[in-house]
Formats: sequence, C-alpha cells, structure tokens
Amino acid sequence: MKITKDLVRKTIQEVAPLVEEESKLTTNLEQYRVILKTPEEIASSRNISISLAETFTGSYKIDFQNPHIFDRRFIFSKNFNCITKTFKVLVSHEVMHNAQLEAFPPFINLRYNLKEALKNNPSNQILKRENMSLDCLIEGDATLIANSLSKRYFPICGKYFDKLKSIFDKEEDSVYNKGERILRDKFKGNRKDINELYTAPIEELVKIFSC
Repeated sequence: MKITKDLVRKTIQEVAPLVEEESKLTTNLEQYRVILKTPEEIASSRNISISLAETFTGSYKIDFQNPHIFDRRFIFSKNFNCITKTFKVLVSHEVMHNAQLEAFPPFINLRYNLKEALKNNPSNQILKRENMSLDCLIEGDATLIANSLSKRYFPICGKYFDKLKSIFDKEEDSVYNKGERILRDKFKGNRKDINELYTAPIEELVKIFSC
C-alpha cells in the first residue's frame, strides 16, 4: 500500500471525529505536517525491525522544547505492507496522541522533564517506573481507542489479522499492550475516570501501572 501525504490527511480527517467521540477529548488539527520516511529510516530511528516499520508503525511528534510553538508532525512509512482498514487503525492511534497532548498541556511538560531526567540518570529506578507509567498511560490509551474503533468501524480479520496478532503477541509486556490491558480491565472503558488520570499525581500512575 503506497502512502501519500494526501491519503494521510484524508484519513486523519476521517478518523478524528471518531477518536473524539470515543475518547471524549478534542483534537487540534488546524495546522500539522505530514512526514513520510522509508521503512529503513523508521526502523533505525525507533530501533525496531523493518518488517514492523512496514506493517504497523507511525508516530506523532511535537516540539517538547518549545511547547508553545506546537510543531505538530504525523510521521509514517512511505510504503506500508497493510490494508486500508489497518492504516485507519494506525492513524487513529496517532490522532489520539494529538488529542491527549492538546487536552492536557501540563502533561507534555511532565513527560518531557521525566525523560530528560532519565537521560541524565539512566539507572534511577524511580525515574524508570515513573517514565514507564506515563508511557503506559499515553500508549495504552491510544491503543485502547484504536482497538475500540477497529472493532466498531474497521474490523480486521482473516490471514492479515493473524499476522498482526502474531506480531503483538510477542509484545505482551510492552507499554502499548500492558497499558491498554490495565485501562481496559481496571477502568472498564469509563472515559471520565481514564481522562482524569492525565491530571493525577505521578505517584498514583506508578501505583496503577507498575503492578
């Protein structure tokens, strides 16, 4: 499946209202850039396999050092070994990141500061747990929303579904799967309770996600 910037923009506009409805958060997509890279570039920058970069990988970035500028960037592979429905699920995940960061600006600063602190103290176990807890919330919630939309609007089945499942079964303890599992089991899809986690003390997030 060849990815173009026009296709990405059309897909973003299609899934954004669905993400907002499901998450009860509001996106901000007035200004953003779409960046397309080769699978090799993405694999290298994220330290993942090329096959994963070609199958189910995207990213949403802002300028953490200048949070008031908010240089919004959606980054995807130029060539995806996937079907249209899967691409919509992937874009939903990244659009959810836009909603998370737009709805909770202080969360941006907290995440940036913790990641910088961990860079300077890579063996600090407290910082590791705090960073992991934030990642579980951010990535787990985006995965939760994308999976919910997949079931309702973009169902994936057959051999392609089996291929995706085999990839993610290997990542059971990743922040994506672990976070999604905890949010689903503990909060039962209650968006009010889940959204309140973004303003909760970091100590509370550690208790929830470090089990």
